[in-house]
Amino acid sequence: MVAAIQYDRMIMEKKKQKEISDVENQQHEARIRNQADADFYLIQKQAESNKVLCLCVWHKIIIIMIRIRINLVCPPQQLKL
Repeated sequence: MVAAIQYDRMIMEKKKQKEISDVENQQHEARIRNQADADFYLIQKQAESNKVLCLCVWHKIIIIMIRIRINLVCPPQQLKL
């Protein structure tokens, strides 16, 4: 009788340890998933920022090229002092 009670207690304790371990594993997985999501979001925002920056640079390059082309076709008059 005492052995059966001790056995049941041991089984219950093992189940509780497994439940605790499962919860800890879920928390660990959630932390890893959250960090991965945060890293992905940061990389995504950096890529968007780089894309906007690249577009701005290309816009400036095109403007410079247009100005150069205009100056080649219609050179500015030389200043006479």
